[in-house]
Amino acid sequence: MADNRDEMDALARIFIGVRIPSQFRAQLADLQMNVRRRAMSDQIRWHSFDELLIPFAQPGELRPETVERLKPVVAAACAEIPPFRLELAGLEGVPNSVQPRWICMSLKGDLESLTRLQARVHQAVTSVVGPMESRPFQPQFMLGRLKIESESIRTALGRGLRLLKDSDLGEFEVQGVDIVRSAASTTGTSLVTVQHAALQGVSAPAS
Repeated sequence: MADNRDEMDALARIFIGVRIPSQFRAQLADLQMNVRRRAMSDQIRWHSFDELLIPFAQPGELRPETVERLKPVVAAACAEIPPFRLELAGLEGVPNSVQPRWICMSLKGDLESLTRLQARVHQAVTSVVGPMESRPFQPQFMLGRLKIESESIRTALGRGLRLLKDSDLGEFEVQGVDIVRSAASTTGTSLVTVQHAALQGVSAPAS
């Protein structure tokens, strides 16, 4: 029994993706507050800034030795991609903007490079952990979700999101991909970086 407990304690819940730069911390907190006010609801579970991630792959709970095997393949997947720019382009409701269950930040900018990077990283992770349950990649990241299922709250949330839809927060440069693990503390949940894999490709010269 003790051996089983030790084995479970060694597992870490792992995610791979692009972290949001700290320059957006205050802006995103203000935006979450504005959504709460517009929707007039406290029934939203907001992600803390340290939980925010543009998700590329979610392999789930892994042993330390598997995480170590992930590090070089994720680094190799990033090595030939040059840095590129993205824009935090506004709020988006999922599955729709009329009665959303999830609140996301949509992305604009070099979405071609983003999609190519995600595909390379996802393939690399699959080569180590095997097939993962996943949905088609969307250029967005989650800010929060409803705590309860309520048609009236979903309608109010949709109305609030539409009023704030054009909340463009600016651009940033994607410089790498992070392997992160979920960590719980007395202050809440956060994502702790296990490895940062830098984008090392060289951009083609402008013609």
